[in-house]
Amino acid sequence: MALAAIWFVLPATATTIPKVTDQDLVRGADLIFQGVVTRIDHRKSAFRTQTDAVLPHTFITFQVERILKGRHTASSSPFTMRHLGGPDSSTSRYLQVKGCPTFDVGERVVIFVRLHERSICPIVGWSQGRFRIVNGAIFNDSGREVWLGPQRTLSFGPKHDLAEVRTHHRGGNVYMHRVSSPPKSEGPAVAPPTQGTRLSVAAFLNYIGGLVTSLHTTAELARLAPVRSAAPDEPFYMQQPSDVGDGNQ
Repeated sequence: MALAAIWFVLPATATTIPKVTDQDLVRGADLIFQGVVTRIDHRKSAFRTQTDAVLPHTFITFQVERILKGRHTASSSPFTMRHLGGPDSSTSRYLQVKGCPTFDVGERVVIFVRLHERSICPIVGWSQGRFRIVNGAIFNDSGREVWLGPQRTLSFGPKHDLAEVRTHHRGGNVYMHRVSSPPKSEGPAVAPPTQGTRLSVAAFLNYIGGLVTSLHTTAELARLAPVRSAAPDEPFYMQQPSDVGDGNQ
């Protein structure tokens, strides 16, 4: 029988995570890549001193298909990212950080990685820095179409009812959400932008690649330190959290 667990949601802040611009996404990222989720592992942070917190974390391994900025330290194309949150088998509960994306095996995504292993959610703008590739089309984290407006900036069109947004698979376990307040509505249905073009996956990747080369010199890109691929079986530590931050921490 599948385990019924309870999700406890850790709020990102008392306010909404600030909106990031296209330039913020690219400038703020240490690593930008397209990849497919091939594995998910869950581990708890280790204890050394009284300042350490023992909390569940999720390790997401991606088969990297294309890198648009930066590099990573994995010996081959797989790259593993770690963020705060995940199941606690001792309590049958699930910790989720509000605003931090949830991943499933088999998903194809574009990710803007920042402050990996130094942030509880190492993605620029949190959910704003994760894009989904579903059935050959590009969407934002919540399932809205990705458009390029007349000012040559990203905008978002209608929201699609994507199974990848609605459902999450956790090794056969079934989880229920318990939250302190109902989720905020995204408002009325969003019409397509009156001007501009809905982007294909290739056009989106070309646009991001163009921003990388326009916002950084070749020398700056060459100086970028490789982003360390997380190791699920190595001990890791986390200080007691005092404030989750503003989405850029």
